[in-house]
Amino acid sequence: METESKFDLLLQKMEDLLSLKASVETWMPDVERRIENLQATVDKLQVKVEKMEGVKESEEDRGIPSVEFVTLFLNPVYKEELELMFPRKDSVFYLLSRYLFHPSNDVWGMVTRFYDSYLKNVDERLGIQIRVFDGDEPFQHIMDQILLCASQEHLLPGVVSGGGGGAPPPITPAAAARSKAVLMTGLNSWYHDNIREMYWRSPSVTGEVVSVHQPSHEEHQHFFRSIHDMKALAEMYLLSLTDKIVTSGWSTFGYVGSGLGGLRPYIMIKLENHKVPNPPCKKSMSMEPCNHGPPYFECTKKEIDKVLDTGSLVPHVRSCEDMPWGRKLTDSIS
Repeated sequence: METESKFDLLLQKMEDLLSLKASVETWMPDVERRIENLQATVDKLQVKVEKMEGVKESEEDRGIPSVEFVTLFLNPVYKEELELMFPRKDSVFYLLSRYLFHPSNDVWGMVTRFYDSYLKNVDERLGIQIRVFDGDEPFQHIMDQILLCASQEHLLPGVVSGGGGGAPPPITPAAAARSKAVLMTGLNSWYHDNIREMYWRSPSVTGEVVSVHQPSHEEHQHFFRSIHDMKALAEMYLLSLTDKIVTSGWSTFGYVGSGLGGLRPYIMIKLENHKVPNPPCKKSMSMEPCNHGPPYFECTKKEIDKVLDTGSLVPHVRSCEDMPWGRKLTDSIS
């Protein structure tokens, strides 16, 4: 009895194996067909790759680059669409940053608290952004450049100098005196302290009441520290809330601060040999930031090895005031 049961079980397994074999045999044509299709696809891709390599080698032999990279505004293909999106070429960063660049609640809290405390209830706000590329220590020649720029551009009033025997200027009644808040940003507090003391020790020649404020002075630039980055972003937004702004040449911090506010900054030209240039600063042609590494490209074969001046190809792309090899957008002069 036990032997018969084992025999029946063996027969059942054999039947199952035969059924599985039949099923596999029915699948085989479909599997083989798919393998053949896959092989055909691979063969076609291989042919395309070989053709592409042949074209690339042919272009390299002729000295023609296979790919040309140009900025959107230098490419006529995008001209019509960009005209619709940005009728004013000097407002691209301003518009995009307003749409896409949003600070966190913590950063915005830092902005609003400082603004309400020191900048809100004044007649005029002046931003001064200082970036020193020669080290973290303060320099007198940079202080001289700041004051000379502010004086020549009538951004800050002079102060009454002591002595000399001259009659002091008339004192404006306190109720009628204009107020001006100066927002200074930078790693070092020395510049802020000097300007604040200047207006503390002596009255302004115009009777204006000048207050000077600096949110932070980190002394050194730190990397991978979120609180340091939060302070920097908050100060960029505070700079954007001023009425006029002075920025340091080559500084992306200044570019963002003025661009966010839609302000054309007075750019302090980077010093050479610690000498203040004449003029000490220039009014920017637009509120757009400077692209420090613009693309250079060759349009035709005869222009290979010839450096093209991308600052003269279209009316709205020009060389930067603070970096001649940089490029920036500006509204074309009609």
